Amino acid sequence: MLQVVLFLIAIGITLFLWQVFPAFKWVVAVLVAVPLIWLTAEVAGNKIHQINVAKQETQEAYERAKQIQLDNQEKEKKRIASFEQFDSLAKNQKNSFVNNENLYFSSYEKGFVVLTNRVCKMGDNTYKNLQESFLRMPEQERIDSCWAYNEKTNNVILITHLENESFKNEISFQYFTPAVWDVEKQQFIEKK
Repeated sequence: MLQVVLFLIAIGITLFLWQVFPAFKWVVAVLVAVPLIWLTAEVAGNKIHQINVAKQETQEAYERAKQIQLDNQEKEKKRIASFEQFDSLAKNQKNSFVNNENLYFSSYEKGFVVLTNRVCKMGDNTYKNLQESFLRMPEQERIDSCWAYNEKTNNVILITHLENESFKNEISFQYFTPAVWDVEKQQFIEKK
């Protein structure tokens, strides 16, 4: 709209100057036409630039949204694969401590592992052959896992679930001690 108004004003000024200075028609015409052409080109250039910037921003937003969607789909596939991997590892375990009622605790320099007496639940599945456990890292990050005891090897089999993968570790049972939760200290301590 502004361009149209400026164009009409420029035409009006040109016609006025044409009438007032007939001897300098061409000089006046050039003096008016050059700035008018420059102004029109400048305004048109700005408008085209704004349109191009808007198109580019729209395209970039579309590409970002598409990439986020692809990332989320990939993350979901990895999460599903991790649960499938956990399920595969968990179903093959035998537990020599079926119906265990004790808690066990193992401390190490990067945190601690707690073996609970609750039945393992991971995702939507319940595994009656395993019991729930978790790892607590120094940053207070909790990593869920489940455990079984192998009497033949005297090892605890930990099956850990992470967002992108699940894996199995074997830890000697000698590193675990019976534990209780100390309410005052807000930590696990050795059972006496």
